[in-house]
Amino acid sequence: MPRILVFFDGSTQSRKGFDLGLEMATRFRADMVVLRVLSTVEIEVILDRKEDYPVRELRHLCNEARGRGIHCQYRADVGDPVERIVRASEDIDASLIMISREPLTETNSTTRGSQAKRTIDLVGCSVTVV
Repeated sequence: MPRILVFFDGSTQSRKGFDLGLEMATRFRADMVVLRVLSTVEIEVILDRKEDYPVRELRHLCNEARGRGIHCQYRADVGDPVERIVRASEDIDASLIMISREPLTETNSTTRGSQAKRTIDLVGCSVTVV
């Protein structure tokens, strides 16, 4: 069974990536895994406020997919987004990764490159950049 990994960061662009992943999963009868990677700062805020908004958001996305007959799981992780995307894609044997392109800034275009580009360079499956 093909599996689509959707990297979701809460942005409008990543929502578009989720929607495209949903369409692809429907068309190709693929399973979906929605991944959210949080920074340590975000985790501290979540723990301080006793909030679980990232998990609620992921659960909502998977419920939306399940409503369309798609098997969906979600994962929340902490760390470098690219490293976590690569690891998750290997863990689930992803056939395709959906990732949104972050806006280019002087910092990410000259020093570390975009997350999408770094992901493409490191994974062994297809990547669709939204």
